[in-house]
Amino acid sequence: MLLSIMLACLTVLFAGLVLLDHFLSQLPDGDLIKQSTSPNGKYVVKAYLVNGGATVDFAVRGELTRADGKVLNRKLYWNYHEDIAEIKWLDNETVSINDVVLNVHTDHYDFRD
Repeated sequence: MLLSIMLACLTVLFAGLVLLDHFLSQLPDGDLIKQSTSPNGKYVVKAYLVNGGATVDFAVRGELTRADGKVLNRKLYWNYHEDIAEIKWLDNETVSINDVVLNVHTDHYDFRD
C-alpha cells in the first residue's frame, strides 16, 4: 500500500516537472525591433521586444532564422531589463547581441540560466 502511494506521488511529481519545464521554456513572442543578416546572407537574427506588462520589465528575445526561408527558429538570446537590441555579426557564424557573443550553431543566452 505504501509503495503504491509513493509510486503515485512520484508519477504526479514527474508529470508536474515535465509541465513546468514546458511552460518555462516557452517565451512570449514580442514585437520585432531589429533584424540583422549574417555576412554570407545565410542567417538572420531577429530581435523582439517583449512587454512584460504592468508588473514586469521589458525583455529582449533573439531568434535565429535562415535567410532562405527554411524554418530554423532557434531561440538564441533572452535577456531581462532591456529594451534595445544591438546586433553585430563578428563572422558568418558568430553574432554579438547586446555584447553577448554567441555561436549560432552551439550557443544560446538566457538570463534564467
